[in-house]
Amino acid sequence: MKLYTFGASHTEGYYDMEFTTYKQYRDWLGVSDNKDMPPIWVELLSNKLNCDSYVNYGKGASSNAEIFFSFCNTCTKIEKGDIVIINWASTLRQMWIKDTQFASMAPANSIDDESEKTIPFIRETYDNIRDKRIHPNFVWETVNYERIIDAYAEAIGFKIYYWFTDDTLLATTQEFLGFQNNDKYLISDLIVKHYGKQIEDIISPHQGDITTSQYFKNKEVYIPCIEQIKKLSRDDNKCCITFGVFGKYGGGSIEEDTNGEVKDMYHMGKSGMIIQAELFYNYIKNNQ
Repeated sequence: MKLYTFGASHTEGYYDMEFTTYKQYRDWLGVSDNKDMPPIWVELLSNKLNCDSYVNYGKGASSNAEIFFSFCNTCTKIEKGDIVIINWASTLRQMWIKDTQFASMAPANSIDDESEKTIPFIRETYDNIRDKRIHPNFVWETVNYERIIDAYAEAIGFKIYYWFTDDTLLATTQEFLGFQNNDKYLISDLIVKHYGKQIEDIISPHQGDITTSQYFKNKEVYIPCIEQIKKLSRDDNKCCITFGVFGKYGGGSIEEDTNGEVKDMYHMGKSGMIIQAELFYNYIKNNQ
């Protein structure tokens, strides 16, 4: 049995040492070789599941389209009995072409001065795409990716799981698609336990079906809803609801694990990686 993982930086882990806070975390730990960094959740989970091996295709800043492409490029290697875990990232990220390679255009990525001078309307295009991609209808992007992946998983005979670091995707999936009744969504039981009622209270006044709810039709409704949903994890000093759950069980961010010396609340530190692996393992074993 082999474990395959796909996603963005929250799956990739500390391998990309071009990332400033990872360098700072390494220095804080007193580690000189990247190989000596704390094991990430993928390695820990693979060991807990007694996998023969694991392959991690996580890549920092990936859009969900890139994550889906990564799965497609790998899918013929996956065999019956294997386990696949996909981390859906921010819907604000848009797959783009940079030079000759696919890349992600995301709010965190700045537009350099040269591009602004040489590419007509790049700022307006960027802002327009960002403003559109905040819409909760982008849940259909990942839902339709999942339909393809689920059908392939069933045909081949491997087990597929998903998890979210985008709170809009998570909340929309919970409220309109019933993820708490579907065991393919990792730790959905704990998300419902700790945040489910709060999410329901935010969205339920605008309920209806997925085609008629004002949550999808009215910007004056969905923008405040999304802000309130994101505030749930911010109030717990986490970047997303899933990490908020990890925090309930002792999982810390890099910032928390370094007592605030490395300013990174967006990625798990050593304690967070351990808790993430533990909670994922328990969910998988309890839902076999």
